[in-house]
Amino acid sequence: MQGKFFLVLIGVFFSIAPKANNLNEVTYLLQKEFYPQLQIRVEVNTEKLGTFTVSRSRFYQGDERPDKQLFCADNDTPIAYGRPQICRLVYWIIGVKKQSMIGIGARSREDYYLNNGQWILSESRNFPRFSHVTKAVVCIGQQRCEPFPTIKEPFLFLVWGKTPTSVNLVGKQFEIYSDKIAESIDKRRLMIQLEPNLRYLNKVFINQLGDHIERPISVIMLGQDDRVLKDTGGAAKDHMALVNYYTQGAGFAENWEPRFQETMLHEYVHLLVPCSSFPRWACESLADYYSYKSLSLGRLNNTALLLWQRSNKNALNKLGLYEIDKKFWKTKSFIYYALFYIKGAAFWNELDIALNKKYRNLDNYLHLLVLEPGSYQSALPQVFTSQVIEIIGDEKFKQLSAKYLE
Repeated sequence: MQGKFFLVLIGVFFSIAPKANNLNEVTYLLQKEFYPQLQIRVEVNTEKLGTFTVSRSRFYQGDERPDKQLFCADNDTPIAYGRPQICRLVYWIIGVKKQSMIGIGARSREDYYLNNGQWILSESRNFPRFSHVTKAVVCIGQQRCEPFPTIKEPFLFLVWGKTPTSVNLVGKQFEIYSDKIAESIDKRRLMIQLEPNLRYLNKVFINQLGDHIERPISVIMLGQDDRVLKDTGGAAKDHMALVNYYTQGAGFAENWEPRFQETMLHEYVHLLVPCSSFPRWACESLADYYSYKSLSLGRLNNTALLLWQRSNKNALNKLGLYEIDKKFWKTKSFIYYALFYIKGAAFWNELDIALNKKYRNLDNYLHLLVLEPGSYQSALPQVFTSQVIEIIGDEKFKQLSAKYLE
């Protein structure tokens, strides 16, 4: 889902915090602070760097929080980005939100302290980079450390405070974290129930597009009051998925489990295939459609079409998906992004039905949707549409295009 499209490292911590011995090595030291407010103080010893410059932190699409204000601890003066500096110790503060009674929307772009003592911290907007540094580590206190990713590697994402539940499924290792209410859930059973669905998705996407998952997958279960819909659902990229489960008061909502499973399968598609592979509307709508299709283990069903028929009253639904995609990139408004899921999934559903009538299956043509590296277009690739037209006929594709795309 849209929001924090995470590219994540939740790594194995070293037992002892290494010191940066090389002149071009630094350590980001994280110190938890509860007073006067909940926050994390980050310190970087820059004495050995000599003259250095600082560049702004990487950030996820949609994270509009301001850049961190850096200070030189020598005299507490601000440090400007992009200008030569000499300072022995640089520090800054990361504000952390405490999990509220209504929970946390999984698409929220914040850093959190959970109600069971766990911390969630992402690289986005939080970790400026220092010039000429060849190696860096991030340490939580003085004992737990992991490598800081290079600019070409996945974003850093940290969860600490509790031991996760580890489950091996479909050739992948899942590390399941949760907040307090979900501690009572049998997370191993919850994930094992999804094994046939995950196996089907592996077969569809990995067989055609390769395996992009090289590390354990971290799943963070976040409770959200069923009456509050802001930022709910899920968010994922690379090796991590934030997934909401739904609560009522201090317990679980009646249908929390199937809703969690559906969202988990949607986010798993995002883990299997980077969103940059497809037009953005196709990325989200394929994840939605294949979450439904995986629930029937690849058998054709009409779930996406039924959802579209129920919601097809919004005036914006009259826009084609190509135009919706362009308007989203122009405005960055979620009112357009939300249409990717329902209208887009309905398109794939109806196209799959048309292919099945010709004894074909959408599963076999996903590789034709991949965009050229470094390029972007809202329209489906010509190689895909040509193949589909050859199967279902030009007239049928024109009907679908007029109904959904144009």
